[in-house]
Amino acid sequence: LDESVQLMLTEYEKLFGVEFWKHLTIVVPCIDNEDNLQDFEEDKHAESLQQSLKVKFEHLKALNRDIPVIPMGRKNYTEQIPKVMETIPKQKFTCDSLKGPYEFLKENQAELREKLQVLQRDL
Repeated sequence: LDESVQLMLTEYEKLFGVEFWKHLTIVVPCIDNEDNLQDFEEDKHAESLQQSLKVKFEHLKALNRDIPVIPMGRKNYTEQIPKVMETIPKQKFTCDSLKGPYEFLKENQAELREKLQVLQRDL
């Protein structure tokens, strides 16, 4: 997992809470011919990605669930869509702790104002 993907997943977790991980499916693009798919499966890329997630986000181990990883490309799109659909949980995802960027900015602004007040008092 590169740093930008880790950051993105961290932000999703902040926005949607830990429940986000129970609903995540990863679609790996550009796996659209027999050779690519065979390499993907033989090299165990899905398992490697799942393991990397558990290393980077240790709390995932407690979920008892491997994040589904589905290879997909233009040539096998119609065959792979049902696999993606199968990963969608029957229970609807509800998010009681959804925080948008505005809430994060307000929290950061409040923290910065507090720090500024302390600094001004110390002057």
